[in-house]
Amino acid sequence: MLVTAWVGVVADHTQGTADKVGFGFETTAPVTCGWTPDTANASVMTASAGLGTNADYDMTLSGGSTFTQAAGTTQTYHLSIRWLAGGSSGDQYENSRMICTFIPN
Repeated sequence: MLVTAWVGVVADHTQGTADKVGFGFETTAPVTCGWTPDTANASVMTASAGLGTNADYDMTLSGGSTFTQAAGTTQTYHLSIRWLAGGSSGDQYENSRMICTFIPN
């Protein structure tokens, strides 16, 4: 199974602080955002601390991962998003899209 996703986020960015947001895929519920930024199932985007203040700094993250799935079974895939640095009440997730493609072997 190839799982691909795109996530649109807006950081309430303040100059002098770094904003970092990431997303990952999970196959169990409840979703825990238990992935780490350096895993194959995660995609991370950073807004540099050197940027000027911009209350509407838009980022689009994209990423994908493959999962093995046994024949005749079903699986639910979850997209989990979390702020890794610089999170504030003005941060937003605008939209997301996830596509799961089954590739038989």
